[in-house]
Amino acid sequence: MLKVSKFSEKIDLMNTPVFNFIVGIGRSGTTLLMSMLNSHPELQATPEVNFFVFFYGSWKHKTDFTEADFVKVEFYMSKYDDRKQVSGFEWKTELFRENIRNSPEINFEIIYKCFYESFVYAGAPKAISHNFDKNPINTLFLQDIIDILPNSKFIFLVRDPRANFLSRKEKLKKRKADIYLDTKRWTHYNAAALTVIEKNRDKFYILKYEDLVTDPKAELQKLATFFNFPYDESMLNFHTKVKENSLKKVYEKSVRDYPQAKDKFEKLSRPVNTDRLDIWKSKLNKQEIGIVSDICRIAEKFGYDMSADKPKLSTIQFCKGTLLARLDIIKSKLTCMLPVNVKLTIMKSLAR
Repeated sequence: MLKVSKFSEKIDLMNTPVFNFIVGIGRSGTTLLMSMLNSHPELQATPEVNFFVFFYGSWKHKTDFTEADFVKVEFYMSKYDDRKQVSGFEWKTELFRENIRNSPEINFEIIYKCFYESFVYAGAPKAISHNFDKNPINTLFLQDIIDILPNSKFIFLVRDPRANFLSRKEKLKKRKADIYLDTKRWTHYNAAALTVIEKNRDKFYILKYEDLVTDPKAELQKLATFFNFPYDESMLNFHTKVKENSLKKVYEKSVRDYPQAKDKFEKLSRPVNTDRLDIWKSKLNKQEIGIVSDICRIAEKFGYDMSADKPKLSTIQFCKGTLLARLDIIKSKLTCMLPVNVKLTIMKSLAR
């Protein structure tokens, strides 16, 4: 079993923010953790914008950046207005340009840092010591990130796969949840992460969602030690920030422009609780629990008890789910490899 909440020696803070990542498959508590970190006066955890995956394949070795390249970044961000607004963030084009001008050299690492230093939370910039790029898709590109940003560290969030499936099942409205697809995706994501974690243990803090909501103070204190930032009690009171003037105005505008933001902000205004930790035991039926437990055996490496009655698997649905999950991973990998110009062309065509 992997040891969670592992410490490393403290590192010296640099003059510029340290860039780190929050990874792990969606519905594992990444948004909750992002809200906690953003309440800290020195931390910033940005919303899910797939910048690394989108530009990495074409720009990882690029050094001859031009005005046209910066325009591409700005166009890309223009397609994420709804994502920014429902998170309380703004992305400042003028700040991005200023960061670029002040950089002594330009490469993909610098572009990446300039990009994320151009986010502003709750309408006002703050003195940031640590940036956290929160994005589940980055879980599939951990070694690529380490190669480009070797000083970065990662919070790897993991959640009981049965609770993860229930959360996904309850969220889906347009389609019925596919238990075979969703559990196979959970397995692929976590297996891919473990492969990299085992080679770079000093770079990863493995955080179980259940530990975060059961004892948030203890886990946040451990994170502060691991990443070398001062612990601040404000992280425990993240839910009260939504009601403060600085964020209230941002959220009121977001709800007006994006009705889907209302539910999100209502959830962010609630304190951490353990009410739903084991709800999967009553919300999932015996067959569903058996299927998830059988497919997600890798969860035992994180300390989860995956014992359950042997399920009656549907061979056809199992094969279909396995295939769709693999295709989903392949699609993500291929999307990274496509030239930026091709991806931007697709974005423009979809916007018409």
